[in-house]
Amino acid sequence: MNVSIAQRLATLRREHGLTQEQLAERLGVSRQAVSKWERTESSPDTDNLIALARLYGVTLDELVYGPAGGERPEGPAAEEPVEAAAGAGDAVECSWDDGVRVTSADASVSVGWGGVDVHDRRTGDHVEVGPGGIHVNASDGEHTVRTEEDGSVWIDDERYDSWADAHRAEGHGSKPRAFVSRIPYAPLAIIAFLWLGLFEQRWDVGGCLLAVIPAWESLCSVANAVVRGKRGRKLRGAVAGLCFWLGLSGFLVVGLLEGAWHPAWGLILMGLAVSLLVDALWPRPADDTGEEAPAE
Repeated sequence: MNVSIAQRLATLRREHGLTQEQLAERLGVSRQAVSKWERTESSPDTDNLIALARLYGVTLDELVYGPAGGERPEGPAAEEPVEAAAGAGDAVECSWDDGVRVTSADASVSVGWGGVDVHDRRTGDHVEVGPGGIHVNASDGEHTVRTEEDGSVWIDDERYDSWADAHRAEGHGSKPRAFVSRIPYAPLAIIAFLWLGLFEQRWDVGGCLLAVIPAWESLCSVANAVVRGKRGRKLRGAVAGLCFWLGLSGFLVVGLLEGAWHPAWGLILMGLAVSLLVDALWPRPADDTGEEAPAE
């Protein structure tokens, strides 16, 4: 099917306020079939052409060749300019209704009101992103991914109800976490601070709980680094940070509970000194990438 017919089908659909999904439902075909018609990748059969003409209130000639008065090409030469243009190399088409379409012998890319469509003809990979969601049919040589009309996702022969389920099942982005990092200490400390202050008038004790939050977060960073097998830069930084925050938190706790702010400031200096020592003396791999140095 040539480009002018595909553009006419897309224009008529939009003029009648229909999405590709709505048109597909009325014709009893898939949304992908409608999308392929409008991208010149396939042509509607005779029954669908008749149904489209009835739906849009036009004749078959007007649907295929344009409004009355337009020139109707005759003979096999009608398709020759299109074939010649397609074989000449890359082509770029731009219009307000249909957006931008770039085609070549190997691939096509369309960007318009209906979303983004990328089709690699060499590999058969096809990705559509639009109001109807994300539709993928692709393979990386080891795994095959495709989506269905109901939003389900197939990875190889495994079906998932959604992209989120597939993402979780494949383990992407789910780094292991230490148990202590799962404890919501910060919100619990805030609640305890307000409770102790408002009902027990112990703002000092509540303040101590808040003062420990930075040290707790640093402790979680150390625990997570250990669980994830980090023994280089990341663990070194986490331990050094923990030392500093322990000194600062200790200063605040002693000051709030005992009022001994003057001698307690030494805890800050102690935490800073230990932090610097940890950073300076921690064994470093040759490239210092954060991974464990190879055993000798």
